Amino acid sequence: MRNKSKLAKIRKKSVPTYPREWMYMCRDEVRLAQIKEALEEDYEMEYWDEAGVLEVELPSETASSVDFETVDMARADEMTDAYMKEHDIKTVFLVSIDPLDYEAAKTAMQKVIQAFGGFFCGDTPDFLPLVKS
Repeated sequence: MRNKSKLAKIRKKSVPTYPREWMYMCRDEVRLAQIKEALEEDYEMEYWDEAGVLEVELPSETASSVDFETVDMARADEMTDAYMKEHDIKTVFLVSIDPLDYEAAKTAMQKVIQAFGGFFCGDTPDFLPLVKS
């Protein structure tokens, strides 16, 4: 029985507490190509201009990435649309990370924030957690 309780504690600690899906929001207009340029000195990446996708490889053992995807704001849900109007948001990208590599992903997120401002928020009903400057 003792081993089972230890195993349960270990499993609890390894469960990611961060969402997989995020959004990058900024009051200025930022293009995906600009994000690529801001990160290309420090990261390897794949960029598909026509698809509106940027995959930023993280320097981690899991070979994960931070993936940016262009959003068609005409198709935004009501809650996101209202939030954007209330906060005068002009740029939104969908962002995916591996929650287990949150710290490495956060470093890349901070570089984007330093370059353009804005913030990253969980693609959750309350837009939390936040990563901002």
